[in-house]
Amino acid sequence: MARPKKTASTTPKSDLLGIVYGYARVSTQDQSEKYGLEVQIAELERHGIDRSHIFTDIESGAVRDRPNLVKLIELVQTGDTIVIPKLDRLARSMLHLLQIVEQLNEKGVKFKSINDSGIDTTTPSGKLFLGIMASIAEFERAIIKERTKKGIQAKIAKEGKS
Repeated sequence: MARPKKTASTTPKSDLLGIVYGYARVSTQDQSEKYGLEVQIAELERHGIDRSHIFTDIESGAVRDRPNLVKLIELVQTGDTIVIPKLDRLARSMLHLLQIVEQLNEKGVKFKSINDSGIDTTTPSGKLFLGIMASIAEFERAIIKERTKKGIQAKIAKEGKS
């Protein structure tokens, strides 16, 4: 995807110095419509992001090298902003999230999350809140994995008794 020209007609008024991009992700094509790609894209569009500036991937959040996320990070330049619907759409671990944010900071790119209010890496409090939210998201993911593992073990034990 070629980098669009920075003009007022393609950039929301709130950010005339850079381009605002969106990123949305689902783990599988069959993922629930409750928070599928179209729902996330619509949410990004409601926040003023042009559909042609929204990148999407169908890949687990645990996969680090998602093709369109990599393209987006390579494309953005100083003054641009990346907006995501929720933190877990970008990364599944605190370390990975912080690595992405650091890459963006090094390029002079801003980062915002719509549903995780307070996450705006242009402010010290936004950076603090990002770290806290990333820790909670990682904890939640670990709990889900633990419950899934226990559920599978219980099912295997039950089938073994049958």
